[in-house]
Amino acid sequence: QGGIPTKLADLYKHCGDHQQPLVNQLQDVLRNILDGFSHAYLVIDALDECANREETLVWVSRVISDTDRAADNLHIMVTSRPERDIEEVLGMFDPGAIDVGNTTANQDIIKYLEHQMQLKLKRYNKNMREEIMSSLREHAEGSFRWVALQLAELENCLSEYEIMEQMKNLPKGLDDIYKRMLKSIDGKYRADTMTFLEWLSFSKRPLKVAEIAEAITVDFSSEVGPVFNGKKRYSNPRDMLIRCSSLVTESEEYLLSTHVENDFSIREITTHSKISETSVAYLLQFDSFEPLTEAMLSSSPLA
Repeated sequence: QGGIPTKLADLYKHCGDHQQPLVNQLQDVLRNILDGFSHAYLVIDALDECANREETLVWVSRVISDTDRAADNLHIMVTSRPERDIEEVLGMFDPGAIDVGNTTANQDIIKYLEHQMQLKLKRYNKNMREEIMSSLREHAEGSFRWVALQLAELENCLSEYEIMEQMKNLPKGLDDIYKRMLKSIDGKYRADTMTFLEWLSFSKRPLKVAEIAEAITVDFSSEVGPVFNGKKRYSNPRDMLIRCSSLVTESEEYLLSTHVENDFSIREITTHSKISETSVAYLLQFDSFEPLTEAMLSSSPLA
């Protein structure tokens, strides 16, 4: 039968609109849904890029080894780079694997690189672009995400010398790229950048650039507690994209994982508390119980 599975609908009613279900609750619902089909198919893409890979592998193992489910009812396809921990876990259940890393993936990466070279790095001569392509292709290991992030870093280089220095120390994986990006944030702007990333990580809906930029107008260093300070507002809201660089779209999972250093980690409870304080302090700037006008709302995006 079509429609939303009963267990999933029940979980939504239990949690409501404003509460995220727990991971184990979602896992239980999925197991229940799988049991409702004579044949169930699971596709797990880019398992090697999962922030909580160890936990995910444990869960996959439990699903596969579940004695209550007939072995021939469940079909799983996993795509990943050939990481040892993934091969060891999945190899216990099925030693069969198809290696496409040196064919399709690399060919697609080459096409992507050729396009990006012309788009982002055309100011450099042909020999330089070919050298960049060759090095990135060699180290990519089939990961588009790695290539895209590294190109974003190279685009910020201002000379051939900076390009070559960057190429000498290419990060080994996505985590290394994220660490480098975080450490490269100017200390003067780190607080602003972390505020932007916190709001992006836990907003209940997609935020507009102007709304995100407005989050730093609440001053937490004030002696009287969080208070609105219009002087902290960026003259151009889009400047927040400069502060965050590629971190805006690429690294939310990493920031919420256990891999990140303490100085840059984002914790859900702490962040929700900070967002609540910011919201209240922001609204208190109006110092009135009168309804907000359209003019007030247009000049105060976060209201």
